[in-house]
Amino acid sequence: MAEVAIWNHYGTDTIPARPFISATIAAKRAEIEALESRLVAGVFAGKLTEEKALGLLGAYIQREIVAQINTFFPPENAESTIRKKGSSKPLIDTKQLVGSIRYELR
Repeated sequence: MAEVAIWNHYGTDTIPARPFISATIAAKRAEIEALESRLVAGVFAGKLTEEKALGLLGAYIQREIVAQINTFFPPENAESTIRKKGSSKPLIDTKQLVGSIRYELR
C-alpha cells in the first residue's frame, strides 16, 4: 500500500498527483499547531505522557487525511478509470488505501 500511496500522492506518467497527505497538513496547519500546543501544555502539566500526546496528535492527523480522501480529491479520474472501477471518485476503489492510513510512534 505504501507504493500505491506514493504513486497517488506524487503522481506517475499515467496517474496525476493527488498530494492527499501534504494537502491535508497544509489545510489543517492551524488546527494541528493549536492541538500541538494543548498537548505540550498537557505534558508539562503532568496530565499526559509524551506517548499519549503523540498518539492523540497522530490519531487526529490520520482522521483528517482519511476525511480529505473521502470528501474528494481532484483531479477527477480519467474516463478509462471510471469505466474500469465504476466510480469517478479519486483514491477510492477498494478502500484499501484509505483503510491503510495509519500513524506510528517511534
